[in-house]
Amino acid sequence: MDRCTEQIDHLMLLDSPPLTLALSLLALAVTHTNLMDARKGWLLMATARAYLHHHMDDYIDAIMDKMGPTNPELETYKLALLLCGNADEQISYLVENRPAQSVFSFDEMLLVPKPVLGDNPLRHTIVKQSFLWRLMTRRSNSRISSSIQVKNSIQTVKWEAIRQANSDFTAWYIGLPSELKIGDKPFDIINMEIPQDLDTSIVTLQLSYYSEWIWVYGHVYNPDTISNPSTDEKSLVELTHMTFLASLSIVKISEFLHNVEMCKIEFHRLLFACEPLLYLAKSADSHIAYESERALKKAIIVFKSLLQHNLFSPISKEYQVDGNPIAFGERLIERLNTLFSEYNMQF
Repeated sequence: MDRCTEQIDHLMLLDSPPLTLALSLLALAVTHTNLMDARKGWLLMATARAYLHHHMDDYIDAIMDKMGPTNPELETYKLALLLCGNADEQISYLVENRPAQSVFSFDEMLLVPKPVLGDNPLRHTIVKQSFLWRLMTRRSNSRISSSIQVKNSIQTVKWEAIRQANSDFTAWYIGLPSELKIGDKPFDIINMEIPQDLDTSIVTLQLSYYSEWIWVYGHVYNPDTISNPSTDEKSLVELTHMTFLASLSIVKISEFLHNVEMCKIEFHRLLFACEPLLYLAKSADSHIAYESERALKKAIIVFKSLLQHNLFSPISKEYQVDGNPIAFGERLIERLNTLFSEYNMQF
């Protein structure tokens, strides 16, 4: 963080700062946001947004030309626009869920990354598919959020929105280039061995993919919905099955990354998968219960390794608890222990 701050201070003194300034501001903004310092994150992000607005006239014609040529500078500017939008979404969530500020008002498909001379073909494919996946999830999230209804303190979601997301996610995976898949169908991964030489960028894209399945079905996978007589048996079977498969997939990917490149594990995604698995470990279905408990034991090993190697991004930040400083990692251990103990599992 200190080196990034020094670089920003240097670039701000230049008469015509390069795009590196915007990228550095956004990198620092995201770091402060992850540390829950929304105010500083917003100030840095707003500065980056002002820079991008100021220079938009230099790039807008090339962006609007879908079939036109590209170059590294143009692609960097497009990336900065996307990163700025993503950072503002994160900050908006922290600051009283205020609406995010749009950096641009044109079709986001105009920002689809194009290959430039010297690009690694596989890397470009991963970046492009990551972009398209993010667009799909944003539209899916919007559709689901707009279908949420609250009646008698019980939150319900229209199953049409859930099943549309299921259809969209399945189609996206099947349409992926073969080199980005782990199995021909979305959940083939559960019964497959992940090749040890598989590019970890592909694996992290898949991690994001399965996390989104849990997010979608998580809207309805809760005790209120389970006891809701308006939820038919077929829907209950579907949400249990899909949540189960997605959670197992995330644990499997996390276990793979634990063995080959531990620093790329996103602990919050793994934790997100553990919550439904803890519930499913008590399922009347013996197969689901057994596999859920087995996956949880693997997840615990990964969590402990992450803690031992200090791989939680905000772990060095100090907090005050009852007047005494306590490391983020210690608080996290307490929360994990509490979560698992609620289901009679020891962390």
